[in-house]
Amino acid sequence: MQGRLRQRPAWALPWTATYVELSYADEDKRRAEVAKVLSQIPVARALGAGCMGSETTNMAKQPGVTRREAQEALLRSLGEILPACEEQGVLFAVECVYYHAMNTPEAVRMVLDTMASPNLRVICDFANYVGPEAASVDAQRRIWDKVGSWYGDKITAVHFKGQNFQPDGTLYSTSLEDSCVDYAGGFEMLRQMPQASLPVLREEAVPARAASDLALCADLPTDRFGCFKGSVPRLGRRAFCFILCVHKKFTIIPPSPTCRNRTAVL
Repeated sequence: MQGRLRQRPAWALPWTATYVELSYADEDKRRAEVAKVLSQIPVARALGAGCMGSETTNMAKQPGVTRREAQEALLRSLGEILPACEEQGVLFAVECVYYHAMNTPEAVRMVLDTMASPNLRVICDFANYVGPEAASVDAQRRIWDKVGSWYGDKITAVHFKGQNFQPDGTLYSTSLEDSCVDYAGGFEMLRQMPQASLPVLREEAVPARAASDLALCADLPTDRFGCFKGSVPRLGRRAFCFILCVHKKFTIIPPSPTCRNRTAVL
């Protein structure tokens, strides 16, 4: 069995999620998180995964730690992870989140430039770039311009979900049509990138909203990455999936019915 796993599978696994806390300033905690990633690099290689990925760390988890301190911890973590990835031929991607250690396009560019690793990549979650102060379309277009021009060619996966903000700035989840996120501008930016295709993850999917999701996605400029077509098969109350058309092939990838965050993999 181990011998078979060492061979690249016939099916394609775009990436694997290894979401840990890479920016803990506490060295013992940080090293423990890094160890989790290091243990999964051989697994990703055996599965033939195109990339591993993680967010950084929510700043709220470290009261009293400055963002600069958290980013320095992130760089130390990547300094331990990337050599192993380079040695084993595995890519590793980090995801920007506006309330995490790596929180802006400027922070992403700093991390990429500092590490200067051929194996470091980026996960682009449109919503995670958008804080309450940048919720306008104009502000988001400026973000997409930076993402595309600074490191768009480093993007290996795309996430999208619905979100908006209360008058006091409190974040809450929404349907795609009620979201403040500029999906059209984000996908248009991605269309300009050199990647032939990109895997897309529709996060926080809700079966009851499947029809409206499909209707909205049909209008997005996603022809180079695939568009949503068809209907949602009846897989039970808690199971759901979407059909993604990529290179004129339909791929159905249902998540586990017990998936806690109810994410549909596209």
